[in-house]
Amino acid sequence: MFLSPGPVRLASTTPSAVWLRADVHAVCIGRDVVLLDLGGDAYACLPDGTDEMRIDDHGTVVGAKGRIADLLLDAGLAATARPAGPSRMPLPAVATEALPARDVRVTRFDDPLALIWAALALRSRGRDPAVVDLLPLTSGAGGRRTREAVIQAASAVDRLLPWVPITGGCLRRSACLVAFLKTHGLAADWVFGVRTWPFRAHCWVQLDEICLNDDPERLRAYRPILSR
Repeated sequence: MFLSPGPVRLASTTPSAVWLRADVHAVCIGRDVVLLDLGGDAYACLPDGTDEMRIDDHGTVVGAKGRIADLLLDAGLAATARPAGPSRMPLPAVATEALPARDVRVTRFDDPLALIWAALALRSRGRDPAVVDLLPLTSGAGGRRTREAVIQAASAVDRLLPWVPITGGCLRRSACLVAFLKTHGLAADWVFGVRTWPFRAHCWVQLDEICLNDDPERLRAYRPILSR
């Protein structure tokens, strides 16, 4: 959806600055600002939002003023105090390399069971889960990011996925991959990206510069807004 500041208020009671809620993420694309509200499972766009907002390299809104601040408060996306908790990690650069080819004969004996477990974990989230419901499937900072092991595991998923009844788009495919990595004690970045004019949202899994489940050429149009 698009948020419009509307007419200028003659008198505003908004504090000098407001901050986004901890579960709301933001990214600048040109002069526009795109917001991801995890709690509301929705995206929003603020055309020319950078005129009255400042966003750091972590995707955190440092402050917003004027009509934009009024709008964010009215929409329930912001508060008058900086949210508590640890600072967000910097968003990764978009992956530029495809998953390297691996010998198709090399498969761990427990990979099929691990993928079935990942599919069941995904199904347990419901038929139409929100992003916030799927994020616990990833091991986050708790998993090993051993390059060869992660690539080998992603290659196994790529080979076995056609045999597992998982339907849906990028969200379900990526959720299944991060859940599979978790079963092996591994981790990678689950990246959510956006573009504007026209607006599109997409997600994928990457390890540094390697995209584990998508074509890097497709990702060039997107700016990361969230990474887990």
